[in-house]
Amino acid sequence: MTGAAPDGTASAREQAAAWGRAGEWGAALACASRALTAAPEDAELHHELATYSARLGLTDEAIRHFRLAALGSSALGSLLSLATYLPGAPGADLAAILAARRRVGAALAARWPELAGLAPPRRRRAGGRLRLGYLSAHFSWAPYMRPVWGVINQHDRAAVDVHLFADGGAPPFEGYRPHARDRITLTSDLDVPTLHETLRSADLDVVIDLSGYGAPARAGVFVSAPAPLGVSWFNAFGTNGLPGLQVQMGDAIVCPAADEAYYVERIVRLPRSHLAFAPTTPTPEVGVPAAGTFTLGCLAPLYKLTGATLDDWCALLAALPESRLALGHADAAQGSNREHLLRRFERRGIARERIRLSGPAANYEFMANYAGIDLALDTRPYSGGTTAAEALWQGVPVLTWRGDRWAARLAASQLHSAGLADFIAADGADFVRRGQALATPQGRARLAALRHTLRARLLASPACAVARQARDFERVFHRLAHRTWRE
Repeated sequence: MTGAAPDGTASAREQAAAWGRAGEWGAALACASRALTAAPEDAELHHELATYSARLGLTDEAIRHFRLAALGSSALGSLLSLATYLPGAPGADLAAILAARRRVGAALAARWPELAGLAPPRRRRAGGRLRLGYLSAHFSWAPYMRPVWGVINQHDRAAVDVHLFADGGAPPFEGYRPHARDRITLTSDLDVPTLHETLRSADLDVVIDLSGYGAPARAGVFVSAPAPLGVSWFNAFGTNGLPGLQVQMGDAIVCPAADEAYYVERIVRLPRSHLAFAPTTPTPEVGVPAAGTFTLGCLAPLYKLTGATLDDWCALLAALPESRLALGHADAAQGSNREHLLRRFERRGIARERIRLSGPAANYEFMANYAGIDLALDTRPYSGGTTAAEALWQGVPVLTWRGDRWAARLAASQLHSAGLADFIAADGADFVRRGQALATPQGRARLAALRHTLRARLLASPACAVARQARDFERVFHRLAHRTWRE
């Protein structure tokens, strides 16, 4: 456990806050639940309870409490949290995501009316160098940024100027190849109106938001357009619901045409997965699991381990009684988090002895865990993006579902690009059937063969085509940045 345990004389609410500061979400949830019984209409308590629930993968419960919290004094913060977590809630759908994010857009416009009333900057004349501004709170998260750096590193600097707005962290950014023409501006100390003005005054053709609802406190920057063209890529997992973002970069898997009614943005579909993997930082060699027990595995964070995920995992574990499950994430280091998760498995009939939990590690060592995993399991409805790409890179195919929304199709998009579409199940029953087939001697032989060839296969496939993706981005941005919107 990190941090100090709460004083035994503290109130349940104080204990919940202390456990929360220590990252002990399981203990914090229990204390906050007790506190809520004494104050069932306390909006702040509902927000705290929602936050702890969400951290533990109890996303539908979190959504219920965020909705109740949004009725009280913490309305804007709870609305932002609601909009952030809805794409990963099993009980939500595209209509709910759209409604929540439109509501956030209206609330942010009311919070910053001076921004909401601004007209978009004038477009520059066609021709000349294309000026791109990438905004992210996560440039310092090297593993997470692999798809981003893959594209940015490959931009044609003879035709494109690249400006990075670092809304968190400072260079050097691992994985990024600096270029003499690039500019980097640190913006994390700026308030929302000043950040908007900083972007606006940079005279950009396109601003590409990479944070999305991964940095919800900054969403107000896009209540109006800080550049002639505002683009969402990489971290939205649904519509942003913000007027300043007119385009969302996706693909035909994550956002088929039938879903467009649930987006306020224009969807631009790339010919390949919108998340191409680039090995921009060191990774371990592909390892080989020991012969014997068939090991399923997932290295996703706890907040993705929803009830829907565990239901299908446990059905597969029950169908493969000799198998085991390897899980790993930094949040698993805390005792109450581990206990909470193991009890969820036990309630579904899976003994805790079959679960192996690993705690925090540097990314290189963390990825080495795949050497002990035969088959990776995805999460739903919040599918793996970085997690799935890392598993594939380490030679371990990912078993996923078809998905009903953008967030639920991230791994499916990458599997399609990698030529592994037969690892995409139609539903829970199909997930179990496919998992069982892969645990047979024939299935294990196929997995072993893939393990030794998958990295080379990825590099030769659209799944790692970052240079082509950079050209695709440049063509799209050139076309849209110099035309009126209706064209």
